Amino acid sequence: MKAEQAQSILDRLGGSSIDEIQRFRKLAVALAISGKLGADVSGTSIDEWANEATLSSLGTKLSNLRVGAEGLPESFRDERKFVRLGAIAKIEKGKTAITKAHPGPFPLVVTGADSKPCDHHDFEGPALIIPLVSSTGHGRASINRLHYQEGQFALGTILAAVFPKNPELFSARFLFEYLSTFTEDLLVSRMTGTANVTLTVGRIADVPVPLVDPKVQGRIDELMALCDRLEEQHGTREATRDRLTTATLSRLTAPDTDEQSFRDHARFALDTLPALTARPDQIKALRQTILDLAVRGQLVEQEPADEPASALLDQISRQRELMAQSGRFKNLKQIDAIENNDALFPLPSRWALARFGDIASIKSNLVDPKGFGDLPLIAPDNIEGWSATLLPFGKVRDSGVFSSKHRFFEGSILYSKIRPNLAKVVKVDFEGLCSADMYPISSHIDRDFLVTFMITPLFVDQTVIEANRVAMPKINQHCLSNILVPIPPINEQRRIVAKVNELLALCDHLEANLQQADNKRARLLEALLAEALAPADKALEAA
Repeated sequence: MKAEQAQSILDRLGGSSIDEIQRFRKLAVALAISGKLGADVSGTSIDEWANEATLSSLGTKLSNLRVGAEGLPESFRDERKFVRLGAIAKIEKGKTAITKAHPGPFPLVVTGADSKPCDHHDFEGPALIIPLVSSTGHGRASINRLHYQEGQFALGTILAAVFPKNPELFSARFLFEYLSTFTEDLLVSRMTGTANVTLTVGRIADVPVPLVDPKVQGRIDELMALCDRLEEQHGTREATRDRLTTATLSRLTAPDTDEQSFRDHARFALDTLPALTARPDQIKALRQTILDLAVRGQLVEQEPADEPASALLDQISRQRELMAQSGRFKNLKQIDAIENNDALFPLPSRWALARFGDIASIKSNLVDPKGFGDLPLIAPDNIEGWSATLLPFGKVRDSGVFSSKHRFFEGSILYSKIRPNLAKVVKVDFEGLCSADMYPISSHIDRDFLVTFMITPLFVDQTVIEANRVAMPKINQHCLSNILVPIPPINEQRRIVAKVNELLALCDHLEANLQQADNKRARLLEALLAEALAPADKALEAA
């Protein structure tokens, strides 16, 4: 397969997304190892390949080349087609302490995606760079990325550089693409340690490397350079798209936008919706914009016939007073009065501003869960952040935890009071228990509208400000009660909820379309690669 064929394949995939390009890289490397990219030595044994000239150029013995079948990448089981990395390459640990390096004209390769400037160089490439420490730490083995480096460069002490002994037989770029494809199998699996998980030069030296014809390696190098250019083009294109998305959505939520300008901006956003939602994260931004517009009163029309929200708040206040007199409410927290300078944004006509404790009741009674084993148990991990979506959950008896829990009832709202989970809120229509780091809440306004507000930055930003600064920051009941909430008339609350549900259903549809398109492109890539390789396969069969 030539570079022109690769370009044609990626062009037919519809935009060459990062996922498609990465998938193409992996398939191309796997095809090269399997001998499906043209002339190769995949059928040659080590004994036939490692002639006297080869061993001399590598400075090693035939016995040093051999590998065991147990260490091969998944799907490859013929150890005759692999050699030890340490026998065909020189592996050097980095020499520069990253935190003590001084800026200069040379790149200092570190574990991050971008290199740092350095005043000296340790090596000269081309070279494959491998981290020697886990990317996540805390007893977990992982490697986020490898590097390919050319020219003169410095190298951090927690990385190692791999230099092929005979570049005419093994390309550093091919080794980089090969090990990037099989990082989990070949490198992460060799990391050891408890608190500090590391990879040694000796274990890197034992990594099996496939025998691939140098001409095929060169072809892979060309294809990977093409992929590099496509990724760069993709990055430029997506950066432009992100700027367009940010600018378009920010115009919709600008606080000083008049009605006519808002309509113009909304019309532009609808016209450019396909361009704004080409990735899942862009649909997420669209969801947040919809919610933000909803709780600012910019999603539906205000109706002059609606009873003002102030009347609704008066009614709620009278009901709460009666309930307090009857003993239904106990230990009510003090709620601050609304001051003239309290504001989240200019309120629409007939709206009002209230404290959270004015329009909701926060429950804090703890119960012994031992007597409620068959009831559902909800914890913050059972709620998806920023979406008010309830994830799968179990029962109290299955949790294995018997500390105190909050009991909630049908119609409650559950809210995580622990940071950084302050955007986790969900409504429930059944009885159960929730963990002690959650609040059960009863809403005195439209429950769906309140939940909608609680997953917007207008609410979450206030909770983060108010969260106690302790080892495990959380918002207490008093602070939560004093959060500011914009209140529309009750009929408008219901219209807002209906419009939000309609638009979020559209977002669900867009996400489903993206997933279908991704699956379709994955199948297309496999078919196009098979088509590109078919002539060589047919010629082989004919022979």
